[in-house]
Amino acid sequence: MAASNRGRLETGGDLSPGEHLRREIERLDLDQVAVSKATRVSRQTINNIVNDRQPISRAMSAKLARLMGHSSDYWLRKSYPRQGGNRDQAASSFARKNGVLVNHQIVRAVKDGVLGIEPFTAANVRMAAIDLTLGDAVLTSDGETANVGGRKAFFRAARFSE
Repeated sequence: MAASNRGRLETGGDLSPGEHLRREIERLDLDQVAVSKATRVSRQTINNIVNDRQPISRAMSAKLARLMGHSSDYWLRKSYPRQGGNRDQAASSFARKNGVLVNHQIVRAVKDGVLGIEPFTAANVRMAAIDLTLGDAVLTSDGETANVGGRKAFFRAARFSE
């Protein structure tokens, strides 16, 4: 990879995992030797990741998570948006790269401002979904209105026609 192109992916100038790790190391005022000692991997492994010659493995992502304060899922991304992008670009980029989000990813995306849900209640997060509450009334597919105010649940049995 040419030095001028190192770290720049074909996806609109996003950072590669190696370039992002390099920037995080600089931000924390560390060097590759310190990172290798802290993660208990060789300096060569860190150098290979930083120079995009080796991907970040699941085991390495857990080590970087402990060291740098991001989640292990965070380090498994294929690219990282450059600083200065707007929120809509970040959300669109996040959705394209991650597909279906699971419960802890939904909570993290809301916390990081990638997804905007107001008001957000973590108790409404399910395995790969979030229950949204829009008001006290539900409009059924039959056109009927049901009042669900006062924390009442609304369940509608599915009708199957043969």
